[in-house]
Amino acid sequence: MPLKLIGTVILLVIVTIFCGLNIGEANRCDINLLFKTFHGVPAFLTVLISFLAGVLVMIPFTFGKKKLREQEKEAQKKALAEKQKAKEEAKAKKAEEKAKKAAKKNQPTKKEAVAQSSEANTVPKVL
Repeated sequence: MPLKLIGTVILLVIVTIFCGLNIGEANRCDINLLFKTFHGVPAFLTVLISFLAGVLVMIPFTFGKKKLREQEKEAQKKALAEKQKAKEEAKAKKAEEKAKKAAKKNQPTKKEAVAQSSEANTVPKVL
């Protein structure tokens, strides 16, 4: 993306210079910089310098966005991984609770346990 931006800026500068040099003597202005005044400056040059000043101010923000985006993506990936891990832990906990409930249901009651143990201790009947 920044390469396309730089190419576009360069193209605009070239086109502006070409147009400005072909305007002639009609479009001229005076520029006052507090201590120095420039007389007879072509109007296109004023616009071109303003445009380039804006470009220079914005270039650091353009190149700095890539690092910021990468950091945001890493943070999102970490948050997603933590969220998935928490979901897996919750599923495991639910499965464990379900297994405990199933085991509780399969345990015999006291009466059944006594009956089963007394049956195991009795002597088999011979016919």
